[in-house]
Amino acid sequence: MAKNTVHKIKFDIEEECIILGISSGFADYRMAWEINKSLEIQLLLSDHSMEVYDKKTSTNNLFRIHHCYLEETLTNFYLVRNKQSHIFLVPERPQIDYYLFIKDLHEISLEEIASVLRAINGITAVFDFSNESIDATDYLTF
Repeated sequence: MAKNTVHKIKFDIEEECIILGISSGFADYRMAWEINKSLEIQLLLSDHSMEVYDKKTSTNNLFRIHHCYLEETLTNFYLVRNKQSHIFLVPERPQIDYYLFIKDLHEISLEEIASVLRAINGITAVFDFSNESIDATDYLTF
């Protein structure tokens, strides 16, 4: 069995990062496949896990991520399931099943991406958290 590489992740507020919350009953591989098909990108399960420190339990929790880097636009997409192994990435928002982090988006607008995601059969809601404070973002960087 392959060993997962763990990276400590810290959010850098100075860099532009779009954060979309997605509500859906899809498994993470199916969600990645639907997003790939709709946005014509290639999200792949990363060999790296995202490590998030939980202040309440004083433990580090691992979250699997799907990642896609578009070389032509220098855009990064990260798909992270909000709840993995009974632990929430953002416990304040349990209604959100996935977070899609997009860094350095240039070619397509946020509204277009949200519209495309909302059109996917099986996604019940898409929320824009780009301008809001999410506690977990204190620990995230990509």
